[in-house]
Formats: sequence, structure tokens, C-alpha cells
Amino acid sequence: MKSTNWSPTVAVLVACGVSQAFADSATADATTDSAAPMVEEMMVLASYTPMENATDVERQSSEIVDAVDADQLAKFGDSNVAAAAKRVAGVSINDDKYVVLRGLDGRYVSATLNGNLMPTTDPLRRDVQLDLFPSNILKNIQIQKSYSVDLPGTTTGGSLGMATKGLPDERVTKLSVSGGYNFDVTGSDIVSYEGSGTDWLTYDDGFRDVPAEVNSAYDGTSGYPVNVCDGFGCDVSFEDAGRLGQQFPTSYNIENKSASPDWSVGVSHGNRIESGLGSFGYYASGYLGNKTSARIDAQFSTGDKIGTYNRSKESAKLGGYLVLGFEDNHDGEWLSKTILLRQSENVTKVEDGYNNYSEQNYKQATLRWNERQFLSQQFSGKHFFFSTHELEWRAAVSQTTMDEPDRKSWTYSENRLITSSSERRFSELTEDSNDFGLSYLMPVDFSTNISTAFKAGYLYNTRERSWDIARFRFVDHPAVNALPPIDKTLTPDELLSPENLECRDVGGELCAAYFYLQKSTVSTDSFNSDIETTAYYFNTETTFGSAWKLVAGVRQEDNFIELYYPYRNSSDPARDYSTLDVSDTLPALSLSFTPSDYWQFRLSSSQTISLPGVIERSEASLLDPETDTRIFGNPDLQPATIDNLDFRVEYYFDDGGSISLALFNKTINDPIEKTLENASGSAADGYTFNNATSADLSGVEIDFSKVLMETGSIAIDVGGNMSFIESEVTLDAASLALEGADAQGRELQGQSPFLFNAQVGFEHLASQQQVNLLVNYFDDKIFAVGKGIYVDNEYESGQVSLDLTYSKTFLNESVVKVKLSNILNSETERTQNGAVTESYKEGTELQIGYSYSF
Repeated sequence: MKSTNWSPTVAVLVACGVSQAFADSATADATTDSAAPMVEEMMVLASYTPMENATDVERQSSEIVDAVDADQLAKFGDSNVAAAAKRVAGVSINDDKYVVLRGLDGRYVSATLNGNLMPTTDPLRRDVQLDLFPSNILKNIQIQKSYSVDLPGTTTGGSLGMATKGLPDERVTKLSVSGGYNFDVTGSDIVSYEGSGTDWLTYDDGFRDVPAEVNSAYDGTSGYPVNVCDGFGCDVSFEDAGRLGQQFPTSYNIENKSASPDWSVGVSHGNRIESGLGSFGYYASGYLGNKTSARIDAQFSTGDKIGTYNRSKESAKLGGYLVLGFEDNHDGEWLSKTILLRQSENVTKVEDGYNNYSEQNYKQATLRWNERQFLSQQFSGKHFFFSTHELEWRAAVSQTTMDEPDRKSWTYSENRLITSSSERRFSELTEDSNDFGLSYLMPVDFSTNISTAFKAGYLYNTRERSWDIARFRFVDHPAVNALPPIDKTLTPDELLSPENLECRDVGGELCAAYFYLQKSTVSTDSFNSDIETTAYYFNTETTFGSAWKLVAGVRQEDNFIELYYPYRNSSDPARDYSTLDVSDTLPALSLSFTPSDYWQFRLSSSQTISLPGVIERSEASLLDPETDTRIFGNPDLQPATIDNLDFRVEYYFDDGGSISLALFNKTINDPIEKTLENASGSAADGYTFNNATSADLSGVEIDFSKVLMETGSIAIDVGGNMSFIESEVTLDAASLALEGADAQGRELQGQSPFLFNAQVGFEHLASQQQVNLLVNYFDDKIFAVGKGIYVDNEYESGQVSLDLTYSKTFLNESVVKVKLSNILNSETERTQNGAVTESYKEGTELQIGYSYSF
């Protein structure tokens, strides 16, 4: 529990109680010293509002917290939460989306938005994709690293809490526009393909939809087989299959186009209206932006394949945010927050390589359009009773969707189209979440020096996920030999044209075409899942004088997880379902000591859990929608339990800066690890999940910020952090047989042993100009586990990035911002067995923005 959760009145009364204790002591001393002057006692009650800046949030918290406030978000120039979070000690980001906290990935991390649990836009994961959340709607980001019982039980690595902006203090209107230029991409040729006319708005206009008649004839996204033939027992005739296949637009061909500059526009407006009952307020904002990126000098060497590839990504973002609220004259608050966030990505990848196994050249392409959306309606309130009791509540209805229509892929070998490898895939994810939380805080003063805040809370959350896939292929017609030979070196659009799908009369009752439409969906492609979480907690926060604070609490959390394959055709009904029902009692204890205004010591001990994902415990297998790698579930997978120990010492400077040293240790029992599948053939390239025996993780974090110089005209400040993390996994016999004996004691996947951030800022106060230099570094980490002694783990090499930001504020409240990103243009590189498996660069980018407030 954070001390900042106390009501303003409570905080003031506690402070006054401590002051009164010292006053009583002074009065007692005065009675024994007749020479001491008598002083008239006066008590003043006033409302206290905690500061919003990051240092105050960290200092006032009862737990170990790192924060990034709105000013820092503006100073760093990071456009989304993923980019901003990586500047916090012990934090790294995978795939520009997923947070890794203290070496632990999403299964060990909880994420909340205004205190509410969030659904995900990834069908196979439960952690939230942070690049979807823009920094311009945020008030702050708080990463709590020590567990407290008001957080989800999965808070092992930490909890990433995002808080959006609240009601404005006064009328505010802001218009903004920005542009971006990548020196290595913008204006250059990139690969692309035909899309819809509304892609720049994050929406496909229907161009990529499954034709309605095809959807009906081929039974939609169901996994049931569709028999294409002529005669008795056929679901679709060859003639109909050809006619239906012609309804798909022929949009396979890769084309070169000039990469457009990046751009974005935004508008926001808010106001506060005072009345006799209190104040009403509102704040609304909206934004739209487009960005083009590409990988430069991309190469790969994986397994039997080696070559180069071109990959471009044209993305668009669209969002809106609305907050309405009322604050009464008794510090009570009612808030409504409506959030709509959308992001689309149009990815084109063309791979030119050589297959050592078949000794053939090949060309492979993937054309992928993806829409992600987060929609949430949140309500919250805070009310006071009996002057000092505080009731807080929140409720949210949220939905995430991920729509990936018409993902096309094709392969040429020795310049000839491999028809069976060409696929059109239509995927759709919907996850609905309902979240309700309630807490009641009651402070009690036991004496002038001892007071306790008792807090009880309740949480209920449900998440219902639906994932559907429809796969279609154009395959060689069985009577194709009745037609003249076709040149398979032609382009995909020429080969799979409507003319080549038309079933032609070849005599008798037979017809023949070059290709026909076949449905290749399998029964486990689609699934439904339900997750239900119910939790109760009780917490106490006791202060002893002005120096000591003890926080003790316990959480009872029940989780029920169910996975269901609606189209699975099995004689064993048990294989259609996978369920997990667990109940955990999770304690947490922390002690803090503040001997002066400068020093603070914190010690925390707790127990947390890590639950397997819905897919991970499945008895079936399915394809990873990102890589087409086969995923095998493990129905024997069990939750992991973790014992956590944290310590941090902090020193605060008079100017508001600070320096801290943190130590942490985590002992993980039955850690869940992504491992290799014990299989042969193509299945050997897949992966599964197993409980390792145990894992130990420990680390050191150093965090600092300091104003080096401040005069009447200039200010120079520095800040940064570094993290040293070490982990060791004890594998079971099955994992050792696959990974090899040398894998015993390897580090956790995705964990970098060393992380570093630094920031140097210069401000010219008179002209209101700021310059900031930002450095970020992560060390080598396991990207994928290898197989046995012959195939080592695949590592992602460490990388350093350097950014420079500049801002100028004018007298009319307009602001110009400039950011130079990825100045070093460091190469992303992955290695295995001493050889580079993949490498590419992404270029240096210049962004210029202008905003006007009035």
C-alpha cells in the first residue's frame, strides 16, 4: 500500500500527531526547567496534495517504486509507454512491445491502467503490448518492484502502472503537429503491395475481407474440413471452388514505392467549472499519425537457409481520450474515463535465400496487415467518511481486438511457384474484460507516536478471449494435366488470376482448372478461453514516530482458467478442454526507516505466483501466428511460486534529486520456461513449455539524478541508472536431454545481465530552451533456447542507442520540439554457435514537432 493513497486529511492528521508527540515531550521538559519560556500551542489543519513529480512519488511510497512523470515523458520525447519504460532501472523491452522487469518477462509482470487489469491484443500471451499506449495521454508511469497485497499475485518482477491524465486545473486547449524523416529510409524504395484506401486511418475498407459467399460455402472459420470434389459426399464442387476462388482480389505482387515521411496531428481541450457543490471538469484529446520504417542491410542464416531480406512496415495510429468528473467540497471525486486506442501495421517481407538442404534458391514473401484496438470505459470514485475514513472504488469494461485479414504468403523455388506453400489467412482476436475493485481505509491513532492505517480490498476480474483463424490455399487441380502446361515462373498475380481458377470443360462431365480454392484450417486453429480472478486483501500500515513504518498484509487470490476448442473433433471430450483452478494465500511484509530528511531505508519480503497461459496448458498444438512455428501445449504445466526479498537505500538531495542502491533476490519454484519439443521432422522446429526445477535471480540497481549547476540563467542536470542481474535455472531431466548437460545453470530467457541508462540535460532559463542527451544499453540475452550440444542457444547481442532532444518554448505558449533518434544506428544482431543468424539496421530518424496552447 502506498502512503500516497491516504486521504489528504489523514496525511495531515498523522503529521500533526507526530508533531504533537514532540510538542508534548517539549512541554514535559519545560515543567522541569523554570527558565524555559512558555510557548503558545497552535494547530493548523490544511489540505495536503502529494506532488506529481517522479521523485516525490518514489519518496512517499511505502514500497520500492520507480516513476516517470509527465515532465520526464515530455523531456525524453518517447512516443509510447514501451519506449519510456526502458529508461527505468532494471527494465528492458522485447520486440518494442513487451516489458521485461528485473530479468523477468510478462508472465511475472502485472500491468494496470488506472488500477484496472487490461486485456491483451496478442492471442498467445497475457501481457499487454505497451506500444499501443501513447505517452501524450499519461500523467505518469509507476513501476512498483516490491510486492504489496493490493497488486495482482503475478507481481514478481514488478507492476507497471499507467495513470492517464485527470481533470485540468483551468481551461486548456492545445494543437500539435509533427513530422519525421529517417535518413536511411524516407524517400528510398521500400517493398509494399496493394492495400485499401483507408489504411492511413488504421482501418481496412473491406478490401481484405473474406468474400461473403466464400465464407458461407467454406463454413467460416470453423476447423471442420471442407471436401472439394465432384459427386456424392462433396461439400463444394470443383466448379464452385474455382468460381469462389475468383472472388478474392489478386494482390500478391510485391512492388517498390518511395517511403513517405512520418507525420502526426493532435488536439486536446479541457476546462474546470466551479459551482457551489464543487467543481466539474472535462478533458478530451485525439490524435492521428503515420510512420514508415524498414530494415536495412538485413541478412539471415538459420538452419538450412541463408540469404538476405527486405522488410518494410507502414504503421498508423489513431486514438481518443475523454475524462469527465466532479470533485465535491469534501475532497470526494467521481471520474469517468473513456479510452480508444488503435494501431495498424502493414508489413511486407521478401526473403531471397538458398536452401542448403534442397540445394535450391528460393524467394519467399509475407504480406501482412494487422489492426489492434483497445477500448475501455472506466469509472472511479473516492469518498471520505467520519473525516478520516476513505472509500475508493473503480469499475471498467474493456475490449481489445486484433484483426489480421488476408495475410498472404507465397514461395518460389528455383523461380517456380510452390503452390502448396501459398496461403491466405484471416485471423481475428477479441478479448472482453470486466474489472471491479473496492477498498476501504481506516486510520487509527493508538498513541501520539503510533498510528495504523487499516485497509481492506476486493478485486473481481474476468477476461473472455476468442481467437478465430480461416486458412485458404490455391492448390493444383487434379485434372490440370488436361490443360496446356502453365508457366510457373510467372508472377503470383498472373498465376493465381481468375482465368487460371476458372473450371473449364474438358469433355464429358469433367471440368479442369489450373488451381482451385482449398480450405486448410485445422480444428485447433481457433479457441475460446476464460480467465476469472477473485481476490481479497487486508493490509496494515503502521508508523512509529517519524522514522519507522511497517507494512504488513495478506492476499487471498483465486484464479480459474479454461481453454476450449469449439471445432475440435475428438472422441475424447477431455481433449477439448483445459482447465486450471488455483487458490493462493500471498503474504507481504515491508519495513522502512527514515532517520532524516535525506536518508530512507526499505526492506521487503513477499511471496508471489506465476500462472501458465491458456495455450501453454493445452493438450493440442497450433501455429504461432507470427512465425508459423508449431506450439505444443503441456497439460501437466503447474503454477510457479516465488519468494521475493528486496532492499533499497535512498539519499535525497536538497535540490530534489536523489541516489539509490537496490538489492533483490528471487527464488522461483517450478519456473515456467519456453523449451524445445521432443519431436522429429518439422515438429522438431516447434516449442513447448515445461516447469524447470527451480531458478534463482538476484541483482543490484543503482539509480541517480542530480542538478549539477543552477544559476539565474542556466541549469545542468544528470541522471541515470544501471542494473546488474544474474539468474540460474535448474533444469529437469527432460529439458536436459533436449538442451544438453551444459545448459544446467543457464540464465533465464530474455534476461540481460547488464542494463544502463544515462541522461544529461541543459536548460537555458531565460530563453526557455532545453537540450537532453539520452543513452540506453542492454546486454546480450537468450533469444531462443538451442537444442543439445550441437545447437547452442541463440542470443540477441547487446545494443546501445543514443537520442538527442531539443525544445524551445515561446512567449505565446507555443513549443517547438526536435528529436534525433537512434543516432548511432546500431545493428541488431542475433548469433548462434558463433555465427550471425540475423542482422539489420533501422536508420537514424529526425522528428520535428510544434504545439500551440491557448
